[in-house]
Amino acid sequence: MSAVEPFRVIEPTGRARPLVITVPHSGTKIPADLAKHMASHLAANPPDTDWLVDELYGFAKDMGVTMIVAPLSRYVIDLNRDPSGMSLYADGRDETALVPMRTFGGEAIYPSAPPDKAQINDRLEKYFWPWYRCVTKALESLRAQFGHVLMFDAHSIARLVPSIRPGPFPDMILGSRDAKSAHPELITTALNELKSSGRWSIAHNDPFKGGYMTRSFGKPETGIHALQLEMSQDVYMRTVAGRPMLDDSKIVELREMLFRVIDRLALRVEAGL
Repeated sequence: MSAVEPFRVIEPTGRARPLVITVPHSGTKIPADLAKHMASHLAANPPDTDWLVDELYGFAKDMGVTMIVAPLSRYVIDLNRDPSGMSLYADGRDETALVPMRTFGGEAIYPSAPPDKAQINDRLEKYFWPWYRCVTKALESLRAQFGHVLMFDAHSIARLVPSIRPGPFPDMILGSRDAKSAHPELITTALNELKSSGRWSIAHNDPFKGGYMTRSFGKPETGIHALQLEMSQDVYMRTVAGRPMLDDSKIVELREMLFRVIDRLALRVEAGL
């Protein structure tokens, strides 16, 4: 077994509902044998982390929703990239790799000895495929029980990442692979609830349509649906002395809205869409 587990499953309390929240990028752990080859400041504090997203959705278990969280940093292996190395967008934007060699800001993660193909394959076997088997098992179990199930892939990002887009991102971006990864009723429900308060700016599939998680699992014709929600980090957090923290002045209303989104989506799946 690897020194760092590839996933952490947070089981629901009470009656299970047909929805799984996945959080593939909030982890910061890097096994010591890998960290020693990375730039030390990046290994100690990996900047391209979806900070505290697992904590933001901490209400999930009490509403009957399973959450699967990756403890590992995306610098070990990015669980939301195609293992074949195929581009997600192919539109000219700067994309990080399955095993990132540089940060979003362009800084080299491995100053002198980047991992070779054999080492990347080792990470696939230890971390990538166990994650996908875990998510698959959870989704298939709930689909067997309810007929349909939704994977809700939760992410966050800095407000401005010039390597991806020259201007700032909106507050939240719903990704549905151009409306192909989930039933139209689920997409409409999610957008309506996200927009209901008028408090946040909401986009759909621009500039993020969902990564490999959404594209891999979102096959509505099989009864497995997938949506991705990307969120600008200043919507829910602040940084104190270099340490990211949930911002209590922001998260009460935000969590209420996210609770409604998850609840309405689960209700829609439970009703057979």
